[in-house]
Amino acid sequence: MSARDPTLESWRANAAPWIHAIREAPPASRAITSRALLAEIARAPPRRLLDAGCGEGWLVRAVRTRHGSAGVGVDGVRDLIAAARACDRAGRYHCSSYRALVARDALRGQRFDVVVCNFALFGSSGDAALLRWLASRLRPAGRLLLQTVPAPRPGAIRIEEHFAHWNGNWTPMPYRARPAGAWRGLCRRADLAVRPGRVLRAPDGTTVSMLLCARKRRHRPGSG
Repeated sequence: MSARDPTLESWRANAAPWIHAIREAPPASRAITSRALLAEIARAPPRRLLDAGCGEGWLVRAVRTRHGSAGVGVDGVRDLIAAARACDRAGRYHCSSYRALVARDALRGQRFDVVVCNFALFGSSGDAALLRWLASRLRPAGRLLLQTVPAPRPGAIRIEEHFAHWNGNWTPMPYRARPAGAWRGLCRRADLAVRPGRVLRAPDGTTVSMLLCARKRRHRPGSG
């Protein structure tokens, strides 16, 4: 995402209420999605984790606490990265837009057992390039975990998130939601083999997220 991307700009405006909400008063749906993500990571605890769109760094801290993993977080919002660094001297956090991350080939030479995009892709035209770059950061047996809210019907749709169930004063966030099949297709085009996604629902049956797990494809000699 570029510096002029309206979604990224909304995250910059929402940094303070986001930090407060995640640390003090997350909505009930967040407990469901965070628990599912941590359980998936725990299937094969990583030595090294990359959180793309790390926000204020909660996942890097949580995975290190549970598994002793070395974590790296990347986010395009300076205030979020500053908050992550302030409470986690052991973690490594980089402030970078996704577009710059790919263009500069940041973290060159580094490989990770788990790469996470947790509600961190928002229908940008750069999502495909980012997924290809993230796939290149995976170790041979590594996993990419992508959690998002899929569009309820075929075709990407424009949504404006008003954070109605979150405490605080928020700036609306525009983004484009893709259906589950489109996300799986993006992963396959990034040379990732995708496991069937898990749909998470609230007690009332409302869909709160879809969690995809993907691995780098293994190519047979001579298969191209």
